[in-house]
Amino acid sequence: MNYYAKRRLKVNQFRQRSILLNWVTLNQLNFPLFQTARWSFLLIGMFYGKQRYDYLKPRAEEERRVEEAEKKIREEQEKIAKALAEASEDTILK
Repeated sequence: MNYYAKRRLKVNQFRQRSILLNWVTLNQLNFPLFQTARWSFLLIGMFYGKQRYDYLKPRAEEERRVEEAEKKIREEQEKIAKALAEASEDTILK
């Protein structure tokens, strides 16, 4: 192994150690920050979801009510159409 290969190997080993050391210290330092951020975002998301649900619930109820009224009207029209079709079939001229 020549001088440059040995030097490259030492530099790479140093970089690996320093990256690992930096990562460990960053995790130890930022752990409370990460935990606080995670819980904060969870609580914010729950609050937003509740607000959104409260906003959309009356609209959905109104849509269901309108749909139910339209369904009743549609069923009545189908009954009338069916009665007319049966009445036109029941003739003496068959």
